[in-house]
Amino acid sequence: MIINKSWLYETDCQLFYLINKHHRLMLPMQYITHLGSAPLTIISLLSLLLLTSGDMFTASIAAMAALITSHLIVRGIKHRTPRYRPYVSLKESHVVKKPLKDHSFPSGHTTAAIAACTPFMLMFPAYSILFLITSFLVGISRISLGLHYPSDVMAGWGLGFVSGVLFYAAVVALMS
Repeated sequence: MIINKSWLYETDCQLFYLINKHHRLMLPMQYITHLGSAPLTIISLLSLLLLTSGDMFTASIAAMAALITSHLIVRGIKHRTPRYRPYVSLKESHVVKKPLKDHSFPSGHTTAAIAACTPFMLMFPAYSILFLITSFLVGISRISLGLHYPSDVMAGWGLGFVSGVLFYAAVVALMS
């Protein structure tokens, strides 16, 4: 089956507009989006590494490794995939006041959120829904704020999740 590139792009744009059109969500999404920011994820994980032990420490090591590795992969992909952000390409997009200058694909905040959350979801399954909702909302916030297309966010979720699963498995195997 051959997929038409223009159909994919049109679908991406339609989903973008569907999420981005809700002006009232801009303010809460500006706060939610920071849950996937580098400073917050790094400080949170470093704090857990310094202050915890046992399963929490193990999950924190896996999350930090997944975060660092996925960040490097995202930077490499962004460097090689010059995709403009939606607020540059789409005339009717709504964007926050201080837009970003780097490329759009994939979403780094989304990747960071799910990469950091996945080891905790696997280690503490009773709380996995909270981690899933958090990473989902970070991804939606990136679209809502006009900074990413839905496909940027989906790629970030995939990359971060795989990174989190692989590092969780590796760290658990090494520490047992």
